[in-house]
Amino acid sequence: MQTDSEKPFTGELRLQGNMPLLKETSPRLLELLADAGIDAGAWQLPIFLCEELQSPNILPVFLSPQDLAATWEKSGRTKEELPEGITMMDLRMLVAQMQTEDNPWRIVQFVGSQEAYELVSELQGEGGADAKTAEGAAA
Repeated sequence: MQTDSEKPFTGELRLQGNMPLLKETSPRLLELLADAGIDAGAWQLPIFLCEELQSPNILPVFLSPQDLAATWEKSGRTKEELPEGITMMDLRMLVAQMQTEDNPWRIVQFVGSQEAYELVSELQGEGGADAKTAEGAAA
C-alpha cells in the first residue's frame, strides 16, 4: 500500500508570480502563449531576460523587471543604459525553448530578489540583513 507521499500527484499545478506584476503582464503573456501554441492553463509566471546580461556561460532569468534592473546596475551600468528591449515570456515558453539542443539547461540561472535572499538567510538562521547591519554597527 502506498503512503500519501508515494502517491502520484493528481491535482492541478499552479505557479503564480507577483500579483500586481501578473495583472500588468497577463494580457501580453496570454498573447505570447497563444502565439507559441502553448495552453495558458489557469496560471502565468512571467520571466524576464536581457540579452546584454547573457554570455556563453550564463543565461540569467529574472522573476521581475526590478530585479533585472538591479542586476544591471550592480554590473556597473546606469539605469539610463538599461535596454528597452527586455524580453518577457511565460516560464513555460522558456522550458519549451530549453528543451532544444541549442539551449542547454546548464547555463540557466534564476536570479532572485535581494529581499528573497535576505528572507531565506533569516529563516536559515544566518540573520539576513539584520545581522549584516549589526555587524556593521559593531565594527
